Amino acid sequence: MAHQTYAALSVTDNIAHFIVLKKVDAKIEALFMDEFYRDELDKSDLWFLKFFVNKSDSIPGKPKNISIVLDRKILFIHTFPMDTGLTKEKENEHMNWELSQHILGYHAKEYLSDTHVLRATPDKQKKEILSVSIKRSYVYEINDKVTAKNYSLDYIDATHFASGDLLFYNHPETKSQDVLLVALNNSYIECSRYSSGKLTDYQSRIETEIDGIVQFIKYNFTKEKSERIFIYGAKATTETLVKLRTDISPHFTILNPFLRIDVNNIKNFNSFTSNLQNFIPTIGIALRNI
Repeated sequence: MAHQTYAALSVTDNIAHFIVLKKVDAKIEALFMDEFYRDELDKSDLWFLKFFVNKSDSIPGKPKNISIVLDRKILFIHTFPMDTGLTKEKENEHMNWELSQHILGYHAKEYLSDTHVLRATPDKQKKEILSVSIKRSYVYEINDKVTAKNYSLDYIDATHFASGDLLFYNHPETKSQDVLLVALNNSYIECSRYSSGKLTDYQSRIETEIDGIVQFIKYNFTKEKSERIFIYGAKATTETLVKLRTDISPHFTILNPFLRIDVNNIKNFNSFTSNLQNFIPTIGIALRNI
């Protein structure tokens, strides 16, 4: 019986979530899960790794790989238009200019950036670019901490995009549909559109009030009709779901993080039931390895 074990850690605001998943043939099992908060006196940028460093030798399943997802307060996520006829060198120049307009003291050599073409309009010779940037030194520090505990660092990604992996795992039929995935966090919201499994749009906004959330989603939903809309995050409550279904569309669903994951090995699972939504990015990035 073949099996693989992977660990994942996510950070949103001042709370981190950790999970270990094991694949046994076609079945996914959760072996361990926990959450921990940032100490008010802890000023370290890598505060979320302390739990992992302290527990790494006793983590169930003995995983040797870990992936980490970070929220947009740590990463810089940006979308912008770009001409389609540019050379690779000119594209890099354009991206660096864009980032320099938004990141104080930006120097290209100090950052790692991943780019994705969201959509192209050949008739206008334009394409919409998504870039995710992080300080190079920050990645190196994370990797040093991980490798010091004899783990391999697989992925570093944004919480919202890792959540898309869970969406497609839970609902594989959405890979051939037009769907929206909406993160309702405590201080901001993120909205991405997937068309036949491909990310084609991304928007975000600082928003805490339900009426503002409704207006933001309504704008993104009405630009192009979506067959299904999934919400998740700290504010993805039943009350919010009813409001969205009433004001916008009956096609809203709360993403269930453990829909297709066996949790029988998690003896204290019920202690997390009030905040299971917070584990969605963590599970998503772990599933990417499986």
